[in-house]
Amino acid sequence: MKPFKPPFSPSDRREPFAGLTELSLRWFPMTGLVLKAPKLRALEIIESHQIQEISAPLLTSFRYEGYLPLECSRMNVPMLEQVYLDIHGLAYNPEWLHLNCVRLLHQLGNATSVSLTLKTLKLLEPPQSDFLERFISQPSNVSR
Repeated sequence: MKPFKPPFSPSDRREPFAGLTELSLRWFPMTGLVLKAPKLRALEIIESHQIQEISAPLLTSFRYEGYLPLECSRMNVPMLEQVYLDIHGLAYNPEWLHLNCVRLLHQLGNATSVSLTLKTLKLLEPPQSDFLERFISQPSNVSR
């Protein structure tokens, strides 16, 4: 896929993606992008994690790679078949990473095939809280 470099500004009201069947967004600098692409079949997003909306009713293939989970408030991808997720994760807030990875998977729930990297799978494991770790690691004071 060829990366798409849009010739528009965030205030532009046109639908620049309307005629595309394939799209690759790599290190896309704009936040709040609304992607409306009625003919889009394949979408690849690399290191562009803040997209406001994806409306691609014919999308069948979705690939996402990034350090953070994709944050998208609305997704309309009813024909989705193949998903590939590679989320590297940043350890500063494991609970946030976990919840947003789970949320993203729910949004992609129409997919018939989902491929996850090992790093992504690890982010899907429920994070352990510090309290629980301390509770388990301390010897019991209960006398018998």
